Amino acid sequence: MTIFDSSAEYYDLLYRDKNYVAESRFVADVLTRHGVAKGHLLDLGCGTGRHALLMAELGYQVDGVDLSEKMLAAAEARRANADPMVAARLSFKAGDARRYDASRRYDAVTSLFHVLCYQITDQDMQAALATARRHLAPGAPFLFDVWHGPAVIADPPQRREKSAENERWRLHRISDPVWQRDQDRVKVVYTITATDKATGATSTVTERHDVRYMFLPWLKGQLAQAGFKTVEEGEWLTGAPVSDETFGVYLVARAG
Repeated sequence: MTIFDSSAEYYDLLYRDKNYVAESRFVADVLTRHGVAKGHLLDLGCGTGRHALLMAELGYQVDGVDLSEKMLAAAEARRANADPMVAARLSFKAGDARRYDASRRYDAVTSLFHVLCYQITDQDMQAALATARRHLAPGAPFLFDVWHGPAVIADPPQRREKSAENERWRLHRISDPVWQRDQDRVKVVYTITATDKATGATSTVTERHDVRYMFLPWLKGQLAQAGFKTVEEGEWLTGAPVSDETFGVYLVARAG
C-alpha cells in the first residue's frame, strides 16, 4: 500500500478547487516554448490522471505512471469516460518514479503537483531524475514543480482544515505539519473524516506525507549531476520571476 491508497477515493473531491485546466494550459505553453507543441509525454506521478487527460485533450499523447494502484484505478476510470479520440492518446501504468523504465524515449517528461518533493533523500532525488533523463533524447525538456525553500521558511507550515462535499461524500480534512527544518522537510499528518451522505456512516483515514522543500542552487546542482541543464524557472502557473515569497516554483531542464 502507498501513502495515497487510503484516500484515493476522496482525492479528486479534496482537490476539486485546484485549477487543473489552467495548469495544463500553462504546461502546454511552457512545453511549446521549448519545442514540444504536441508529442508524446511521460508523466511521472500522474495520480488520478486529471493533468494527463487535459493534456491529451490539448493534443498530446500521455503515458502516466504512478505508484498507487488505487490512484491508477481512478485514472483508468477517467480515461474510460473520456471522448474515444482523447482516450486513445492516454495510457496509465504502475511504476515507481525512482525506478520506472519504459525502454523508450519521449518528447518531454513532466512531474507535476510537487511529486519530486516526495523524494526526501538525495538518493531518491537522483533516482527520480535519472528516470526522467533516460526517457529523454539530448535537448528534450523535463518540466516539474516543487515547494520553494525560502517561501516555506518565510511562512512556516501550520495546521489547516479543509471541507468538501459532493452528492455522495461530506469530507473534513485536518492537516497537522511537523517542520523538520534541519532536514528541509515537513511531515504532514492528514486526518480525513468521510461521511456517506446516504447512510450517515462515518469513517476516518490517516496518512503521513513526508515531503521536502528545495532551494534553487541545490536543485540545479542535482539536475546537473543527473545530466540536465536548467533553462527556465519561474512561479508556478504565472511564470513570474522567482522571489523568496514564491511558494510554488517550476523548472524546465534539458537533457544533456
